[in-house]
This record gives sequence, structure tokens and C-alpha cells, in this order.
Amino acid sequence: MRVGERVRLRLKSPAPRDWGISHPIEGVVMCQYRILARGAPAPDRVDVRLATGNVVWGGAEADFEPCEPEGRLN
Repeated sequence: MRVGERVRLRLKSPAPRDWGISHPIEGVVMCQYRILARGAPAPDRVDVRLATGNVVWGGAEADFEPCEPEGRLN
């Protein structure tokens, strides 16, 4: 995922339940990064500003999917 890419939460993701939000919800990637840890590799993370105005800080990239093939906002 790239900064500015439009994404939505995957329907099968448990994250919305954990975060107390409901489907369908879309947002824009603000930042994408990997946490470096010793031992097991950590999943890639994203910060996403949701359409509701809330921000998901450090959400697992696997919980999101692109909204459209182009994926970028102008």
C-alpha cells in the first residue's frame, strides 16, 4: 500500500469489531511502515484516516484492501 491510496476494511477482518466500528468503511493511507522486532517478523502497518474522520494508527496492512484499481487520490 502507498500513501494516498484509497482502502477499505476487509469484510472478513476482525479489526472493526476490535476497534468498535462497522462495515463498510473506507479511508486513505496516511503512512505505511514495518515495525522491526527481534525474532518473529511483524506484519506491515498502516495509519489510515477513515471517512468518518477517525484515524486508525498502526493497523495491520492485511486488514485493508484497495478500493479501486488506480488506488490513488488526486
